[in-house]
Amino acid sequence: MYRKRSIGSRRKQPRRKLFLRLIPVITLVVLTVLTGCRSTISEPDISNAQIIKNMAPELPDLPAWPQLTWIYQDGLYCLSETDVDKVLDYWENRIPAYLIEIEIYKSKLSIVLDHL
Repeated sequence: MYRKRSIGSRRKQPRRKLFLRLIPVITLVVLTVLTGCRSTISEPDISNAQIIKNMAPELPDLPAWPQLTWIYQDGLYCLSETDVDKVLDYWENRIPAYLIEIEIYKSKLSIVLDHL
């Protein structure tokens, strides 16, 4: 009987020592798992090409035709002086400015397309 107790007590001591040595490892693993499982919202994967496409400039708007008031006089349709000034301003100032904006747009767009 003495041998059986000594054999059993010898088996329990290494198990206890092993368990005591594994406690820090087990706590480390548990803490790593608990703190490592965070749910985060991932940002969409945007490629460089998509970023460059987003940098493309917007097409400038065509200037609106001025609101005119036509007058019927002596069998003819006529415009007042202020309306004629509006039409002249449209063709002499707004359209050339729009053409310059289109040229700038083309140059910016060609830069973006060259990088794609």
